[in-house]
Parts: sequence; C-alpha cells; structure tokens
Amino acid sequence: MQITFTLSQPWFHGPLNTEEAQKLLSSYDPSSYLFRFSSRAGCFALSVKKEDDTMAHYLISRTPRGLELEGVYYDSLEEIESTQTTRYHLRNPVASPRYQWIFSGAGGMGGGGYVNEGYVNRGAASSTFGGMDVQDERE
Repeated sequence: MQITFTLSQPWFHGPLNTEEAQKLLSSYDPSSYLFRFSSRAGCFALSVKKEDDTMAHYLISRTPRGLELEGVYYDSLEEIESTQTTRYHLRNPVASPRYQWIFSGAGGMGGGGYVNEGYVNRGAASSTFGGMDVQDERE
C-alpha cells in the first residue's frame, strides 16, 4: 500500500505547515529537505533549504496522471525523492519520528506495525492516525 510506504519514510513529516517547515529546516545545513502535506487539500509539499539559506516550497499536486511537480508527473513521493536530487538539491533528508513508531514495533503493539481497531467487516475503517482522523474505504 503506497501510503504505508510513504509514512515509513523518515523524510515524510505529515501535517507540517510552511512556517513549521521553515523553522525546522533553519537549523539544518543547506540542501536539507522534507516532504509534508500541503495546506492545499489533497496536495503535498517539498520543502528545501537552499544553498543561500533561503527556503523553497514546491507544491506537489495529485492529478489523474500522478503526482505533478512543476509540470513533471511522478508515480510517488519516493520517485520524486529518488530521481530529483540534482534538480532540487536534495542531499540531507530531515528525519521525522512522527510515524516511525508505527513501523518499529514500539508503543506496546507487540509485533510492530499499525493495528486499525476501527476496521469493520463491511469495508469502512475509521481511526485516529498521527493526530489526524482517517477514513479508509475498502472495496
């Protein structure tokens, strides 16, 4: 599942606004970066500390063709992160511990991983995930 893989990436910070991203990146070296949810619904953002210590924030839109970043389409955030290191000067990922407990086995879950206790056999799941309410419609 794509969302599981994205959440497991240390560079994904989830719900972090522009000001919080700038404050966090300001304490790191140039070419440090992170991915996060955008303030625009259904979008992501790539935040990068540039060589001149300014910050750049790039909107990543979800479209029927895939994720769109400055006119180029990608299948995933991971593809952007792995293929665009030169174009966006992505050298130092800023790690977030926000979702790492889900995949580490910590948090008293015994075997590790996320257990969605809200799952109902009729196909809808509802739970709180990282401080966000999440609806998961299953077919």
